[in-house]
Amino acid sequence: MTTNYWKIIGEAPLKLGRRRVLCRCVCGREREVYESALRAGRSRSCGCRNGANLTGKAYGHLLALNPVKRADGIKVWLCRCACGKETLVRAQSLKSGHTTSCGCGGGRETPAERPCRYCGFPATSEECAICSHILQAVAPKVLMEWIEKIRESDVI
Repeated sequence: MTTNYWKIIGEAPLKLGRRRVLCRCVCGREREVYESALRAGRSRSCGCRNGANLTGKAYGHLLALNPVKRADGIKVWLCRCACGKETLVRAQSLKSGHTTSCGCGGGRETPAERPCRYCGFPATSEECAICSHILQAVAPKVLMEWIEKIRESDVI
């Protein structure tokens, strides 16, 4: 019997009291599938037929070019980063926003340009130099009170 992309080839042992069947997908993989999942249409293939077409879509600094199957059989996407380098990324990492560049940083600000965690000014700014000097001399709680007073007074 065939259902969607599965072909039922035999019985499988019960698991947690639920009936399972041994199935072969159209791609050739064999898996044990819950019978209820087949009947309800929740399992249509081993996963080889799942996934949206990401071609041409941008994810952060990456542009998905085409799907590629790695040597271990995992489907990944060949992507081109804004810096020009090409890299292989899993679709889930692209869609979730976990991977947005090839590792180059994708134009991320340098550590010196990031805001100071105490005063909020860029780390290379004159204001943060004062903050860093004071930080060495006083406790962070006192420093935070000092920063709040400066922000309230609009001196800087």
